Parts: sequence; structure tokens; C-alpha cells
Amino acid sequence: MERRVSIASRNSAPLNAGFRHLRLASVILLITASPTWANGLTDLGLLGDETFLSADGTTLGSIYRLGSDGQYYSGIWTAKNGFQTISVAGERTILSSLSADGNVAAGTVLSAGGPTTAFRWTRELGIQTLASLGGAETLAHDISADGKVIVGASKLANGDQHAVRWTNQGVADLGTLAGSTHSYALATSADGAVVVGGSVMGSGTRAFRWADGTMSDLGTLGGSFTVAKAVSASGKTVAGESYNSLSQTRTFVWTTESAMRDIGTLGGSRTYFSNLSSDGTTIVGASDTGTASHAYRWTATSGMSDLGTLGDGGSWAFAVNADGSVVVGEFDLGQRNRGFRWTQATGMQTIEQWLDANGVAIDPASSQVAYAEAVSDDGKVVAGILLNDHTFIARAGEPGSGGSTSGMIDLQEFSASLDATAAAPAAALANTDMILNGAHGSPMRNLVPEGRYSVWAGGDYGQQDDTDADQGSLEVGVATNIGNGVQLNVALGRSYAESETGLGGETKLRGTYLMPEAIIKLGTLPLYATVSGFYSSGDADIDRGYRNAGNIVQSHGETDITIVGGKLRLDWLNAFTVASTAFTPYTSVGHVEVKFDGYTETGGGFPVRWDDRTERTTTGRVGMDAVHTFNPTVSLLGRLEGVHRFDDKSDSASGELLGLSTFELPGQAYRQNWVRAAVGAEAALGGGVGSVMLNGTSEGGDADYWLALNYKWLL
Repeated sequence: MERRVSIASRNSAPLNAGFRHLRLASVILLITASPTWANGLTDLGLLGDETFLSADGTTLGSIYRLGSDGQYYSGIWTAKNGFQTISVAGERTILSSLSADGNVAAGTVLSAGGPTTAFRWTRELGIQTLASLGGAETLAHDISADGKVIVGASKLANGDQHAVRWTNQGVADLGTLAGSTHSYALATSADGAVVVGGSVMGSGTRAFRWADGTMSDLGTLGGSFTVAKAVSASGKTVAGESYNSLSQTRTFVWTTESAMRDIGTLGGSRTYFSNLSSDGTTIVGASDTGTASHAYRWTATSGMSDLGTLGDGGSWAFAVNADGSVVVGEFDLGQRNRGFRWTQATGMQTIEQWLDANGVAIDPASSQVAYAEAVSDDGKVVAGILLNDHTFIARAGEPGSGGSTSGMIDLQEFSASLDATAAAPAAALANTDMILNGAHGSPMRNLVPEGRYSVWAGGDYGQQDDTDADQGSLEVGVATNIGNGVQLNVALGRSYAESETGLGGETKLRGTYLMPEAIIKLGTLPLYATVSGFYSSGDADIDRGYRNAGNIVQSHGETDITIVGGKLRLDWLNAFTVASTAFTPYTSVGHVEVKFDGYTETGGGFPVRWDDRTERTTTGRVGMDAVHTFNPTVSLLGRLEGVHRFDDKSDSASGELLGLSTFELPGQAYRQNWVRAAVGAEAALGGGVGSVMLNGTSEGGDADYWLALNYKWLL
């Protein structure tokens, strides 16, 4: 198929038919037909060696190295779901191809010391092993546009290797050419009806085209080796490499209307194939000039064209767009490679020059493109490898279109900014939990005699180090004992939370809350039940920071927040006393829900529209309060508490990366268990009683440490 092309390395030899020679230096690229990426250059933060684009532009795949052993693994990234590794425990995976919409992938698992196994992958089902022809090894090379047909090779029980075609009906043996026992399929047409590859014959290999159940020999250019590497969407045009009579590598083209022919050279003796355009009219690769290898572009009407170089060495074309008008690749510049994009109008440009010419401000230190390996059907999207071995994706509009939604984003930083913003409701939960269990965490110290009432002012201030967050509250309240063991309280307050989210990003939450409460004595024992309600209305002011073309920018958003919650607590007041210290055991359960209205960010180049979101949590607490009477006016306070959160993760967050696609971030894992300890003092001051309590927790849902202050007057 025209969307599946094998890109050889600069020094690559022809593809060996054996299983042990699956080339990691080759890449199967999918060229996007209707790209949805926003303008700019996106660093995906992967140690990429091969890159893939789905036909609709929403999915990018990568083969990357991981760890000090340099082993290769594969993964899929989408704006909707982020990066997901395609893996089998303990094994390497080599991605080969993606379906047009990116929902289906094909590849091979390379087992250490074991057989290779072809697989089909979907996000929902993961890796599904493909059947063999009776042997132990299989390889997958290409997939049809709809993901229903995969082609590759399989060993037979007798050790021979045959080209195969997998469908939902199972595996089909495509056979071999006459006189051959080994064959392999490398590419398929858009509908999966035409398959091309090579069939090993004696000491050589012959290119084949399979259609309607018949494998046909495409011939040679006079040498012993020829292999078909790509086929157009229609299946009518085939391209690949062949030796000529002097055993020199040449690129060939074959059509249903004409026999195999040599496309020629740039003056030297060798021409290497990289890519065939979707419509079958254009071939690109590299050819000897006599002194160096240069990128070329060939068409049936104009023949071979030297695309030149921008450096002091050679160049190599890797990919071409649907109609052959845009070519991408790399050129040598001293001791390093640089990526290029070529059109008839502009000639060869670096990727940075192309973006700059289209209104994208580029920081050269952050956009060093080493290889441009894939290009969209319309030529506006380019993907490849940066000099730091990270995978990138770039897009620019027409000249003069401006760069208001253009630039470069590092996926790791960008994904972190999304995660930090998605955590804003969790910050609101933590702040509310602090109010419920800080300022309102000592109901037995605020009991009012029957027929009396009190007023108070107080609040909390705390910090969470892991999220670099400050949070707090200030409130005033009134309490009255209406008799029959019932006390009613009501508080009105303001809450806030602020967190630094990196790269100038900041989340600010503000709210006004009302908290009614009833303390009820249960029977004759000193058992008290405290029932608390909580309602808050507020807003969020969120700056999400990330790098756009190497420059730190923020996308800004504002939204409304509504919080509702409640708590039920049971205290056994002064259950026992040791010397001058009274101990009160207690237990409580609380539930809080936070609703963030949907909003759309502005500015920054890559703004996001966030959907409505409701975050909720339920916590249970068991603890012991201690009050040591130091003298009639001063008491020392202590607390030890165990906390369990019943939720194991937050709710998912969804929205749309404007100009790209929708996304859904999975819920973030919660720490479910932690311990809280507190020490403080209470003293008669002026006409009232003041208290201070310093709280500290092990890592969990509460602030790492916070200070609770209160001053009350009994009237």
C-alpha cells in the first residue's frame, strides 16, 4: 500500500529474507491523509529510532530504546490517550505498521533466545498473537488501511518460510515463486488485496506481486537480487530495489501496464529506494552522484531529479507525500545529520527554516531535527527524530498564516502540564478535607453549656510539598446549645489553594463556604455524634505552563467550582484519664464532591478545552485526642490518627487539544493510607480561649503539615 514504505539506513544492504535479519534501521511509515495536528514542532520525548503516523493524523508510533542495554521497544501516542507501550513482559517489540485511523497496529515480538512472533495490537485488546503456518516463527510487516489485513512471513513445520496474509479468517499461505522455498511479504495495497515482497531462489531473490490468489514474478534488472518494497494504494504500481548485471543496487518501478524498469542514477552507479507516493507517480530515496549520495525524486514524466544538499556531505530522502510534491529526509552537516523538507517552490529547507517561513518562532537550541522520516499526504505534517534522539512531529500552514496556534511542544512537558491541570479538583478536595478535619476537627474542644452560645474566628494554613501547594481557610462561626444534648454550629468562611505546576504554570482556587453542624449527646454516656455539612461556591484561575518552540508560555483558563460534602464523627469524651491527661477516642467518615465546570483555555499556542468534571472522595478516620491540663488556664493538646481513603484513584479528565483531537486522561492513583499526628496548646486569653494545633502527616491526601488556629468567646 502507498502508506507503507520501508526506509533504509544510509548504509543499508538489501533486506535479508531470514528471520534473524529484521532490520531495526528500517522504518514503516504511515502517511497521514487528513492530518489533525496543530501547527508547530512537537517533541514527543521518546528515544525514537523509527516513527509512524496514522492516516488520520491522530496517532504516532515509535520504536525506541529503553535502558542501558539499548533494547528496542514500541509504543503508541495519541492526544486522547497519551503514550502507551506495546509490550510483552521481558520481551522486545518491533512496531511495523498502523492502520489508517491508528486503532490497529502490527509488529513482531523478539523473544530473547526464542522465536519471533507476529502480533496484531489494539488499545482495547492489547497484543494478539497471529497464527503460524506450523512453524515456530512469524513476522508482521504491513497492515491494510482498515486494519483487517496484515502481511508478513511465517515458518512452516519443515523450516521453510512463506509469505502470509492474516485476516479474521486466519492465516493464508501465499506460497512462493516456482523453484523457491522461502518468501516474505513486505507491503500491501490499501484494501489488502495486493501483496508484494520477495521470494528466495537459489543464491538470489526475486520480487513478487500477489493478487487474486496468484503470485507473479516481477523480473529483475539483470542481477540475482530484486525485492518489492512498496505498492500503491490501488495495487497497480510496485517499487523496490534490484541488482543490475554488475551487482549494483538500483531502484525499479513496475506497473500493471509496463514491465520492471530501472529509474536510473544521478551519475553514479547505485540508487536506493525509500518511498513510493500514494498515487504511485513518485519515488524518492538516495543515489550516487559519483562523489556522494544525494536525495532524489523520480517521476515517470521528469525522470531523476537531484534534490541537492544543505551541508558539506550527502543527503537522503526518506518519504514523500501523496501526490509527490513534498519530500522529507536528512542531509549531512559536519559530524551530524539534519532533517529537511523539499518542494519545487522552496527547494531543500531545514525543518526549522520551513517552520520559520510559515510564522513559527523557533528556538534553535530546542529544535535540532536530525531526521525527517514521515510526511503527511498534504505535506503539512512532518515527523522524525531530533538530535537528542527524541521523536518529533511538526506542522505549519501556508506562508503568512501566522503562528497563533503554532510552535513546538515537548510531549513529556506538555503531558505533565495536562496532568498537573487535571489534578486541580484533587487540590480542592484536599483543601476541603483540611477544613473538615482541621478547623472543624476538634468538636469536643468547642462544646457550649446548655443555654449559652459562643462565637469564634479561626482557620487553617497548610502545605503539600509533593505538589508545591499552599492551602488555607479563614472563617467565623457561632454555636449554641439548645438543650436536650443538642448543640448547633454554623460557620462562614473563605478558602484558597495555590500550587506551582512548573514552567510558570499556576493553579489558584478560591471559594466561599458555609458549614452547618450539629453535635448530639448520645444517651447517658459521654458519647457525642457530630454531623457536619459543607457547601462552597468558588472559582479556579489556572495557568498551564509548557514550552512552545522552546519558549516558556502559558495557556490560561478560568472556571467555576462547586463543592459539597459532609462528615459524621463519633467521640467518646474523656473515655479514660492518666494522671492529668484525658484521652478521647474518635472515629469519623467524610465524603466530598468537587465539580469543575468545563472551560476553554486561551493563549500559549496549544490551548485545551476541558470538559465538566466531578471529583469525589470518601475517607475514614480513627484516632485519639489527648488533653493534658497544665494549669487551670493552659492545656496541652495532642492527636494521633490513622486515615484510609476508600477511593484508589481520581476520576478521568477529558477535553480537546484544540486543533488536534479529543483526549481522555486516566485517573491518577491516590495514596490510600496515611497517619496524622498533631500537637498544640489551648489557653485562656483576654476574654476568650485561643488554641493552636500543628498537624503533620505521612504522605497521603492531607497537607503534609498545617497549622490550625482558633479563638472563641463564650457568651
